[in-house]
Amino acid sequence: MLALVIAGVCFYSIHATRQLFDVGVNAHTGCAIHSDSANPLPQSDLADSVAKKVTAADPSAQLVTKGICSTGGRDYTEVVIQHGTYRTSIALTARAESEVFPRALAGKEIDSVHFGDRRGYAVGAFEQGQWLGYIVSNMPDDQLENFSSRLVPLVRRSIPQ
Repeated sequence: MLALVIAGVCFYSIHATRQLFDVGVNAHTGCAIHSDSANPLPQSDLADSVAKKVTAADPSAQLVTKGICSTGGRDYTEVVIQHGTYRTSIALTARAESEVFPRALAGKEIDSVHFGDRRGYAVGAFEQGQWLGYIVSNMPDDQLENFSSRLVPLVRRSIPQ
């Protein structure tokens, strides 16, 4: 019986984490991949704030676009940067009450940021109040973890309480 309970918790944790990672990957593939200065996103004060903090903290990050994007039935505040050959999304979206990262058996977690791979992208994801935050890129996992450790605190300070 205990084995069934453990198996159920493992299945739920992995499934829920994958679903939450998909939210961030959807923002990246639906908003960032096709965005550039020729196709700008609608303006957003939150995106402006995040973009200013990120580009000030990392001068090698080139701003591609920032603003509001809707894809897959969700609205995102999106900041897209080019970091060398890597296009990276910093995406924020409203969090439903049921959208909470499982705390057990579901991927790597460093400083309340969940890391994993989904559909060919490295994903860093976090919760901040009523928001889900994502950093999604085609960069290798270890680079995304390092990059996220610098970016997530900046993004968190930009989020309204």
